Amino acid sequence: MKNIRYFLLTFFIMAGSFSAQSFTGKINSSPSTEPLQVNNLNVFAVMVEFQEDDDNVTFGDGTFGSIYSGDNATSQDIIDPLPHDKLYFENHLYFAQNYFKKVSDGKFTIDFTVFDNVITVSQTMRNYSPPPRESDDLTNVAGFAKEVWTIVEQQYGGQVDFSQYDVFAIFHAGVGRDVNLPGSIGNERDLPSVYLSESTLKNIYGDDFTTLVQGVDGLNHTMVLPCTESREISTVGGSTLLELSINGLIVSSVASHLGLPDLFNTETGLSAIGRFGLMDGQSIFAFGGLFPPEPSPWEKMYLGWIDPVEVTNESLVSLTTRLKATGSDTSYIKIPINSKEYYLVENRQRDAEGDGCNLTYYSNGDYSLQRFTKDTTWFASYAVDSAKGVVVNVDEFDWAVPGSGVVVWHIDESVIEAKMATNDINNDKTRRGVDVEEADGVQDIGETFYTALGDEVIGEGSEEDLWYSSNEAKLYENEFSPYSKPNTYSNLGGNSLISVTDFSDIANKMTFKVSFGDNSIEKVLSSSVQNTSSAREVVPFYDNNSNIDGFVVGTDDSKVQIYDADFNLEAELDYQNKYVIPFNTDFGKHLLVVGDHFRIYKQLNNGSWEAVVTDAVVNETITSNVVFYRNTSSKITFVFGTSNGNVNTYTYEVIPNDYTTTRTEISVSSESIHFVNTNDSGFFFAVANDLYYYGNSVTLQRSGSISQTASVNTASGDNYEILLAGDLINSMGVLKSGESYKGFPLYGDIKIARFALAEKGGDVSIAYASQNKVFACNLQGSMDENYPVALEDTVNLTSTVLSFDITEDGAEDLFTISTDGIIYAFDGLSGEMISGFPLTAGKQQVENYGMSIYSNDSGTFLSVLSDDGSFEYWMISELKNKKGWLNVNGGNYSGVYELSDQSSAGSDYFPSAKVYNWPNPVYDELTNIRYYVSEDSNISIKIFDLGGELVRELKDFARGGFDNETVWYVDNVQSGVYFARVEVNSIESGKSDYKIIKIAVIK
Repeated sequence: MKNIRYFLLTFFIMAGSFSAQSFTGKINSSPSTEPLQVNNLNVFAVMVEFQEDDDNVTFGDGTFGSIYSGDNATSQDIIDPLPHDKLYFENHLYFAQNYFKKVSDGKFTIDFTVFDNVITVSQTMRNYSPPPRESDDLTNVAGFAKEVWTIVEQQYGGQVDFSQYDVFAIFHAGVGRDVNLPGSIGNERDLPSVYLSESTLKNIYGDDFTTLVQGVDGLNHTMVLPCTESREISTVGGSTLLELSINGLIVSSVASHLGLPDLFNTETGLSAIGRFGLMDGQSIFAFGGLFPPEPSPWEKMYLGWIDPVEVTNESLVSLTTRLKATGSDTSYIKIPINSKEYYLVENRQRDAEGDGCNLTYYSNGDYSLQRFTKDTTWFASYAVDSAKGVVVNVDEFDWAVPGSGVVVWHIDESVIEAKMATNDINNDKTRRGVDVEEADGVQDIGETFYTALGDEVIGEGSEEDLWYSSNEAKLYENEFSPYSKPNTYSNLGGNSLISVTDFSDIANKMTFKVSFGDNSIEKVLSSSVQNTSSAREVVPFYDNNSNIDGFVVGTDDSKVQIYDADFNLEAELDYQNKYVIPFNTDFGKHLLVVGDHFRIYKQLNNGSWEAVVTDAVVNETITSNVVFYRNTSSKITFVFGTSNGNVNTYTYEVIPNDYTTTRTEISVSSESIHFVNTNDSGFFFAVANDLYYYGNSVTLQRSGSISQTASVNTASGDNYEILLAGDLINSMGVLKSGESYKGFPLYGDIKIARFALAEKGGDVSIAYASQNKVFACNLQGSMDENYPVALEDTVNLTSTVLSFDITEDGAEDLFTISTDGIIYAFDGLSGEMISGFPLTAGKQQVENYGMSIYSNDSGTFLSVLSDDGSFEYWMISELKNKKGWLNVNGGNYSGVYELSDQSSAGSDYFPSAKVYNWPNPVYDELTNIRYYVSEDSNISIKIFDLGGELVRELKDFARGGFDNETVWYVDNVQSGVYFARVEVNSIESGKSDYKIIKIAVIK
């Protein structure tokens, strides 16, 4: 018997049995990124022999019938017995025909023809095999296929009409380079079993490749398969026949042609889904390769065979296993996690008919039935010595599944989309595209273990990985939720709020409960924008009681869409738009659509929409935001800047059966106006390029290029304009009424696109996100306590930050979202993650308007629009009609941020409790000495060492009514304890005070 030198599958061999298979190549190295959804395939297959050899690194001598010796060559009681002739291969294809017809419920069938003649190629097998340890190099295999089909065309072209066939197969003499045996050193030169797709052949022959044989259209792919996977191996006791069928390989190759990717780890060959689906080594060689289990629901859905029932509301679900489902029975459900992830749930039963496993096989010139009522030592997933002949049918393919019960699949379309073309969607075991949520709480499918004897065993899944009430796994709790193991968090760590509980016991019909939400957060809606891939924003309509009464969607393709409260599309308007503002009057719903100009639409009594104001301000282009505020219940004023440097006020008033409009303008610049803010008293603030104008007096002051503005009236009654300078990295400007402009740098290493304002006990914080950090500082630039908050280095936050006091502690909490759609919420005071967060919303790249908070008569809601058009929102609090920075416009379109009447500072001029330094101890190069003064003051800070020597004196100015900070750089001092005397002197009243604090420096 020849030495075994090379292998791709790992087997634990004992007394002729094996387990723990693993591919290290790929069945299909370049799968299509789209499935081939067809009802039928016609397969044309040929039988191929090589030139005879006496090569000790291949099985057999290159001809059919040379694999077996002795009794194995004549026995009909083994798997895949001789002769390996036309009828033998037809029987294997007959199995594939039966498999696909059953698992697809008749939606997909195959027909086949096996060519009569045996084709002989010009060289020995090793010449067509990939180089040792380079199984991904399929150049030689492609050359083999090209030679085979050229011979067929040249010698038998008149007998074969290739145009009648959809897919081509080569059955060659010998075994596949697909089995890894202990002791091999990796020099085996058999042919790997592969599907050569058109994409794979183009990678080998160039992009101009069209066909394997000149003049034969459509011959641009082929399946390369061995005549058997059984082989004689040398053991201590002599030669042993390892019995393996090619049924699983044939089925998986056809599935590859249909577009299914490999679902094992194609880099290591280790299993990833075990025997719960089709495209995994564990399944392909389940029960010795005789029959794989049915495809997973994702595989079936991808091929268009099933359409799972989507569950988005609290439900009691009843799932019937596919073989016993009738009429209204449900066999598959889909539970959305976010716009890119979801669970697929199915009921898998090994023996739905209750009659054991019934094999139909061909042997000794006849078809016979063999029944196994249970797994035995010689008929199990790892050993099938009791089986015989060529198996052509099985009554229930799911006998190959490790157990019975509910299987929960976690599908991540982001991974699938990104990795489909390279066929490695399950290579990252921490984030697989198609993953089994193992009920036993230990995700060990594909993990490598070692026995006490040092033998390697690979986790393949067990009956404890299914969900059912009597599961005896140590960690099993009959609950799949945010608190279970495994849990229902998204792959990026966002809370899905999904709970699946109370699984019934194993039966053909099983039940369980699905719920959404926890004690504080509840998913309200999960839907998608229709007819467009360029949705930019979703804004709610409110009825007269401030309840959500529908939604309006602005897009980048000149469409405005109007949806009802359940997100059903009601109307679609054609108009170029930058953003939309819905509003109600006494006479119904209205909609302002802002483009270069703007239109106002009104909903008519019949539900349709009519443009009542068409292209307002047609002589000028709107270049700023449009500010919106209400004069009366039916009178609305809009303020905006134009390309001619004018600030316009446009008033729209609805009257019975008609409307009136008035427009006034103030000329403030010769340049375009970029930003306008206003409030009910008529104050406006406009920006033109790098200049800004303040009030009607058109005061000119330098500010740098501006990318965002906001207005706020503080608890002290002062009005501040806050500007984000767009020409510098993180530079903020603050203008107090009647005073000069003050600028200060913000923390963070990259340029931010926007900021938000947040109230903290009457004070104002500027909040923003940069990379993986959330920052909050006061209007003087001093960082808030417990900020910044740092997330993992892998997190990349968008620049959207919102504020809302969900914790009801007088400090508005901060909300932000990552580019991957993970929503974070941080306590405004402590910086800690708020209970129930982070949430998951799928991929999120709608930078400008993607996340919003709505607070109305029903409670407070948070919504997210993802870049794929998915729209979701949650009820996050029962608090009603609360203010905050609720969207990127600030929440009320006016640009003015409104505070409550509370104030945290009190009336003390210099409260000692608010004097401290951070960080303390000081490990880096600086520390921030913080203090509060109620009046503008001069600051003197003297720093002494323990001996009383003056080390440093710092001078500064402090703005009254704010926490202020002075930085002490400690790079020139030694480790030790220092005392800082912080002295303040009011510029306004002459008040003075001081406090001494202790600072530790450690280097």
